Amino acid sequence: MSAERGLRAARDATPVLAARAGGAAVAGPAIAAAPLAGPSSADETRGLWFGLLGVVIFAMTTPMTRLAVGPATDPQLAPLFVVAGRAALAGLLSVAYLLRSGAPPPMRSR
Repeated sequence: MSAERGLRAARDATPVLAARAGGAAVAGPAIAAAPLAGPSSADETRGLWFGLLGVVIFAMTTPMTRLAVGPATDPQLAPLFVVAGRAALAGLLSVAYLLRSGAPPPMRSR
């Protein structure tokens, strides 16, 4: 914890010149470049499996929607109802994930 505070104090105390979009250089705090550790092999494997799961789920959306709507001669559910239901379910799952993960709400400036 004290090493982190020491890096933060050094970063805040050392002014550097940073270029703005307009080309003017302004003084700002220095940012210490710390080496970042890459993901472990287990994290990469888990990420690949989650990616594959996402692709499979996405690939099944069209056949499932077609099944829910039914043939044109004997429709099962209205297409707008199916679309609205899918959107509502996706929204509810997103909110549940955000609440469970403890993600902070977006700032008003964004």
